[in-house]
Amino acid sequence: YGHMSDQLRNQVIGLIEQGGENVTNTILVGHHPQSSFRGGLGKIRDMVPYFINGHIHAKNMKQRIGTLLELEADDMKESEGWRLLVFDHGQVSFSDHYLNDAFPLVHVSNPKDARYLSVFEPNHAAASTHVRILAFSSSASNITLVSVDFDERNHFASGVAVHMGENLYVLEWDPMQDFALGVHTIHVKVTDGTGKVAEVSQVFSVDGTVLGFGLDNIYQSMQAIGDLSI
Repeated sequence: YGHMSDQLRNQVIGLIEQGGENVTNTILVGHHPQSSFRGGLGKIRDMVPYFINGHIHAKNMKQRIGTLLELEADDMKESEGWRLLVFDHGQVSFSDHYLNDAFPLVHVSNPKDARYLSVFEPNHAAASTHVRILAFSSSASNITLVSVDFDERNHFASGVAVHMGENLYVLEWDPMQDFALGVHTIHVKVTDGTGKVAEVSQVFSVDGTVLGFGLDNIYQSMQAIGDLSI
């Protein structure tokens, strides 16, 4: 498959080092996943938090190698898949969509998904004052309601998010009072002007607990690489 020469690898390292402390986050984008090119990323693997790639185009193919998150993206040609990347106070989050997805579209940027927490990023959840949600509608139908709930016995943080302009909606919360320890789940329900509804659930942690990807992700990765069937 692919190959990264020592010269190219050193060039990439030089570009990363040029940024220094002025860079809040770095995303490496390439065609081949590490499993399909010779030489690997080498030192680069310890210098960046994210490596987004394609080639196999299995959106569920994700792995954590040391401190690096390798996140395979779906393809546009066959599946018409695309990935939304969001930068929120130094933290990167993402969600995968398709061109034929119906509106509204929803993305939760804070609290961040506990599966994709990175040691390279500040964990703002504990000190944050608001849940932050991006909601997108078609031009003909505006968002009319963004409701937030949690899988907890207490529902102090549940409520209706406030529109802050453009696609941003926020809900005030007290993460240290309600969700200080362990893993929790946030549920967001968005309704647009035509009555169409979109719902998103996402795991999160305030104390930095990281979740793995599970056996389903391993099986899907094996299918994508070797066309495995059982």
